[in-house]
Amino acid sequence: MTAKVHAQLFAATSRGLRWSYGGTVARSLLQFGLGVCLARILGPQPYGLVAAAMLPIGLGALISDGGLTLALVQRAEISPQQVASCFLYQCLIGCLLFIGGWLGAPLLAGLMHQPALVSILRWLSAIFILQAAGMTSTAWLRRTMDFRTLQLIQITSYVVGYLVIGLSLALTGFGVWALVDASLSQALIATCLLLGFGRVPFREIRLRLPRDMFQFGSSLMLTNLLNWGLANLDTIVVGRRFGATDLGYYNRVGTLIAMPGTVALPPLQNVLFTTYARLQEDRVAASELFLGCLNLVALVFAPMMAAAAAAPLTVVTGIFGPAWGASAPLMAPLALAAWLNACMCIVGPLLWGQGHYRREMLAQALTLTVMVPTLLLCHAHVVLTIAYMMLGINALRLLLVINAAARCNHASLPQLFKAFLPAVALGIGTYGLTRVADAVLLEVLPNATARLGCLIAVVLITLLVIFALFRSMLFLPVVLAQLPRLPGRFGRSADA
Repeated sequence: MTAKVHAQLFAATSRGLRWSYGGTVARSLLQFGLGVCLARILGPQPYGLVAAAMLPIGLGALISDGGLTLALVQRAEISPQQVASCFLYQCLIGCLLFIGGWLGAPLLAGLMHQPALVSILRWLSAIFILQAAGMTSTAWLRRTMDFRTLQLIQITSYVVGYLVIGLSLALTGFGVWALVDASLSQALIATCLLLGFGRVPFREIRLRLPRDMFQFGSSLMLTNLLNWGLANLDTIVVGRRFGATDLGYYNRVGTLIAMPGTVALPPLQNVLFTTYARLQEDRVAASELFLGCLNLVALVFAPMMAAAAAAPLTVVTGIFGPAWGASAPLMAPLALAAWLNACMCIVGPLLWGQGHYRREMLAQALTLTVMVPTLLLCHAHVVLTIAYMMLGINALRLLLVINAAARCNHASLPQLFKAFLPAVALGIGTYGLTRVADAVLLEVLPNATARLGCLIAVVLITLLVIFALFRSMLFLPVVLAQLPRLPGRFGRSADA
């Protein structure tokens, strides 16, 4: 890869990150605000029903994609016929999944011991077709790094689906169907916009794809299915064993604590995957980028998750209200698991973009092999036991994928230690500070929302002071030296 192409790729990556983060932050703020409003209006049970229904929907989305979306992004060169053929394959699979979802709804509802799920699952099965029709257009926009259009489409569809339709139905007493109709509306609007902006040459449709695209796509689909199992088997057990209300508690706390990752990680992963795919011949630049991102993500997420784990009752009741207080004990293990998961998510784009996808697939398979019998052992215990089990599973998962990156010579153990140590120290300090501040504020501020606001202010100001005074100790050379050198490195090479 020439120096000029390096510079152009870095500039495109920077633009992609700006648009990805800008759009994701805007959409996540909407999701947070509307999520809080809908949770206060609807309560735990409707959320538990929708969380149970979305499990097979999420699994089906991975199958209908077939891994072809990222195969179109990762492939060095593609033809119009390949793009159109991917569209045809994904739509056919989406139609088959819709039929299977409609016919299999009673079986799935019986598995979860929730008869009310039958009609919900049947209506939500339409998402299979809607999402499949837009996947190829999404891949094209990501391949061309047109993250601006992609983010605008996602924001528009969410505003209309949830703010206009979902909230209106919730306020008029539609209960769980407010969430169902909001999901369907968002999927329909997003697909229509994607087909309008994405380039799908329908005249070139053929039932032929290169063998290497199928190999890459099938490996990716298998890895995504493993990831789906790792992310959702605990939810299945909670819903089946403890019912819709406890599942609502578990799902809402998990969704809340995962929101920072939902905001920050997908845009970064999308852009990094495309960048790593273009840096397959420059292992040094890819390794520098990886270590810098890993150190940065670990440092950013550690204090957030530590603070949430230190003041669970204040966080839960301050956001969702007193009715959700029973879910507070779940916050600590799920928050720590979320930090481990955030660090793990940085490794995937490197392994896949650099062509080492089988190593990640093996790591996820080993983790799932440990998780299944562990869940069976925890099945008879309380929900809190399952939450702590997931903390241990996420720790194992991170160790395995980090080892996979190290075995590919993208990072040495001393480099990884330097990347993680400042984040661990900062997290421990933040936990202690938050515990003390929460105990003091509890005596003077009985209102949970007011107490949460003051607690956030205290922790945030303290962290800003720490970052300002000890920046060189926290970020080390990995971020302070390696990442800023990348554009200069590319620029100097271009001048040469």
